[in-house]
Amino acid sequence: MRNCLIKVGIFLLAIAVTGCSMQSAQNVPQGSRAQSSSGPALRAPQMKRPMDVWGGPASLLTLLGDAAPSLYGKTFSHFYIGVREVDAIVNGQTIVLGSSATPYQMDLLQYQNGSTNWMTQTSVPAQTYTQLRYVIDLSSTQAIFSDGSSLPVKFSGGFSKSSAGEGGTTTTTADATYANTVDVLLNASLPISGTAAVAADFNLSESLNESNNTIIVRPVLAAAVSPGQIGGTVVNAYGGPVQGAMVVAVGSNGAAANSAATDANGAFNLHALQADRYQLLIYNSYTNAAGYKTYSAGASSSLQGFYGPTVSVTAGSTVSAGSIGD
Repeated sequence: MRNCLIKVGIFLLAIAVTGCSMQSAQNVPQGSRAQSSSGPALRAPQMKRPMDVWGGPASLLTLLGDAAPSLYGKTFSHFYIGVREVDAIVNGQTIVLGSSATPYQMDLLQYQNGSTNWMTQTSVPAQTYTQLRYVIDLSSTQAIFSDGSSLPVKFSGGFSKSSAGEGGTTTTTADATYANTVDVLLNASLPISGTAAVAADFNLSESLNESNNTIIVRPVLAAAVSPGQIGGTVVNAYGGPVQGAMVVAVGSNGAAANSAATDANGAFNLHALQADRYQLLIYNSYTNAAGYKTYSAGASSSLQGFYGPTVSVTAGSTVSAGSIGD
């Protein structure tokens, strides 16, 4: 059986302020073919703070991170992206959180199991933000497998969803300002008051597929203020690990908040969760938002999916779901 992708990447934003069914994907410009295992040669980025600040002091930071995924039996060792701009949007008003004359390039796989790297810090007004936008440089996107091989990368847009509805809040379109870039737009309710951290998780386990020797990226992001985490393991009837099961956290509003695949030890870690009460769903077969189907290995159950425990998460907390029998 194919192993499930393990999710990768958390954009972290820290802020100090006052106060559908599956649809066909829309193609957007294609990224360049990788040339080396060290990533594209880019000058050191210069992230800039916007000069105009409304409403008195605040800061917003951005980060990425998680564990190495696999695709059709091959494991990635590097997954580079380049970020040109990060924006927060409310009531149609765009606030530039950070921008760079050259792409801010990072290897998502360097930030695993919740580790992070700050990308931007700036001042914003206190209010509830409804969207985050990441402008991704296509020529800086590069995927490299553990055997040193690579494939060209292409971004896909649209509104496709996973088996659990993941991807429904994220869309990708061509950017009108920068050449060879795409906008990844995340719809999320992010109330900011005082100093807060915002994590935006770039979930590669939901975002990747392969077609005609090309990696297809359908970006799926989740975001949370003062983010919490849920960890745990999925085991079979004999106590052995279940690998490649997809664990989905469904919030009190009935919508999937984030997902993660179990590793070789059956462990999972769900990131970027708002304070809420979550019902965990465990899938032994799962289709991600990019259309890639995965299967668990080692499960005793023949069920496609089943309900796990309900877990309460408070702001900034890490909660254990314990051992879940499959």
